Amino acid sequence: FHQERVYTASIDGTVTRHDFNGIDTKIYLETNDWEKWYTGLDISFSGGMIVAGNNRGIVSLLSIEGEKIWDLKLHKAKCNFVQFSERQPWMMVTTSTGAGTGSVKVWDIRNISGKQSALAELQHDKAVNSAYFSPVSGDKLLTTDQHSQLRVYQAPNFNLVQTIPHPHRQFQHLTAIKACWHPLADIPFAGRYPDPKF
Repeated sequence: FHQERVYTASIDGTVTRHDFNGIDTKIYLETNDWEKWYTGLDISFSGGMIVAGNNRGIVSLLSIEGEKIWDLKLHKAKCNFVQFSERQPWMMVTTSTGAGTGSVKVWDIRNISGKQSALAELQHDKAVNSAYFSPVSGDKLLTTDQHSQLRVYQAPNFNLVQTIPHPHRQFQHLTAIKACWHPLADIPFAGRYPDPKF
C-alpha cells in the first residue's frame, strides 16, 4: 500500500494505478473500445489481488502486479460493483444492474469457474448499487437497491436477516446511494433523498 497512489476504473475503458508524482503510473486493463468500460473496482492488498467489473457483466481478476488470472462473464448485464471481504480475502461480492432487476453474487475466487459457481445468489426486485461486507465481524452483507430497500444478509449461507425500508429511489443524474457499514461497529448507515411517502 502506497499513500501516493490511487487506482481507478474508468469509462475510458481502463483500470489504472496513478502515481501522484507521475513516476509509477500503470495501466492494468484496457478495452480500447468506447462501448466497453469498467464500472467497479476493488483491491485486496492483503490478498495481492485486483478485481474489476465492466458494463458487459465481465469480471476480471488480476494479481497486484498486473498478471491476469481470469476474465469471466459473471452477470448477464452490467457488473457495477465488486468488493473483496477484508476478513476473508478469498471471498468477493459482485452486483448487477441489468434489465431493471438486480442480483448480488458471493464468490470464492479460489474455486470460481463461471456464473453457476457462486456461493450465493441474492435476487433483488430492483437493480443493486452496492453490497458491502461488514468490516468488524465480516459475517454480514449490506445491500442497497436502486429504489427503497437496504438488506442485511448473514453468512455463511447469506440468509436475509433484515429488510430496511429506506427512501433513495435512483435518479438518472444523481449519484447512487450506497449504504455502508460504520467502521467500528456492524451498524449500517446511508444518506437519503427527501420523500413524503416515508
